[in-house]
Amino acid sequence: MSGALWVDKYRPKTLDKMDYHKKLCNRLAAMAGHGDFPHMLFYGPSGSGKKTRIMALLREVYGPGVSKLKVESREFTNPASTSSAKAEITLISSPYHIEVNPSDAGNKDTIVLQALLSEMAQTRSLVGAGGMLASSEAAPAGPSSTASTAVPMETGEPAASSAPSFRVVVIAEAHRLSRQAQNALRRTMETSAKTCRLILTATSTTGLIDALKSRTIPIKIAAPSVDDATAILRHVAAKEGLPLDDALAERIVIECKRNLRRSLLLLEANSVAQNALPKPDYEILIHNMATSILASQTPAQLKAVRANLYDLLVHQIPPDVIMRTLVAELEDKLDTEIRHAVVFDSAIYNHRLVLGSKPIFHLEAFVASFMFRYKQYLMSIS
Repeated sequence: MSGALWVDKYRPKTLDKMDYHKKLCNRLAAMAGHGDFPHMLFYGPSGSGKKTRIMALLREVYGPGVSKLKVESREFTNPASTSSAKAEITLISSPYHIEVNPSDAGNKDTIVLQALLSEMAQTRSLVGAGGMLASSEAAPAGPSSTASTAVPMETGEPAASSAPSFRVVVIAEAHRLSRQAQNALRRTMETSAKTCRLILTATSTTGLIDALKSRTIPIKIAAPSVDDATAILRHVAAKEGLPLDDALAERIVIECKRNLRRSLLLLEANSVAQNALPKPDYEILIHNMATSILASQTPAQLKAVRANLYDLLVHQIPPDVIMRTLVAELEDKLDTEIRHAVVFDSAIYNHRLVLGSKPIFHLEAFVASFMFRYKQYLMSIS
């Protein structure tokens, strides 16, 4: 682990080692103690600790074997369809769980989910007598999937003999799934509860259908407080022998908006760059874009903004992140008289962004709406 990033090197592996949200961790530990749990939805901002707590929960249930991971690229076809459409995606798995982000497959996320969950439904316990993995019950490649570039899995400690007979599917960024994919999940929750449990993660519940939310136990993971996050940074810095004063630690946390993952990455970068806190390229681009929008509200400017929005989307910046960052940049520079109306407009277009399938349409529409409103405001005060 000496060459690992600090964010991975110092990631807690058990619930009792968590540095914040202690009461929540105690409740998760009590749930794990029963050896069974329902479908769950972990939601909260990026870098708040959702994935860390999920892995710690699985470790409580199954033992250290959940940390023996393999990464593989899989190609899926829909087993219930005659269509030749295929979707390739990367999975992370242990003998007891699978982690997948179906939204990486774009509009083919339903194919990934239907094939993967169909496979899981046919695979009962992956834990044989005494907690050892039963090789005959390992997930089959089958006609619906093919494996490639797999990283061999190390042999870990066996799970406890009382380990549950179901396997867990962790679905990341569930809020980005299409409606069709979410309905496929809903049906699986009803029919395959004996063979698999679903744990969903999302930054917000806004993009999830009600039927999906009602079938999961919602668990909110709030971002750590500034004090909690700075304490963690000081602890990591002390472990690495890095001098870190409180002012710089707090500055890093605030700059990263209490995103602990980003804070630790920035701390590590700072150990080399010496007090430089560079912003991500996408934030710099959005900052410049907001400045240009406020400077000029013309068709030519809108065309230039559209090109910037396309550039951000091509580089895989999530549309909701673009919208949120742009609104924050505009808000900082607006008078109070117009700020409320702009936030109201952004909520409308953000909702359309979640429901729609073409992010560029809704992002550009918001910018055009803002330009029109801001131009009217400037004319009214001139």
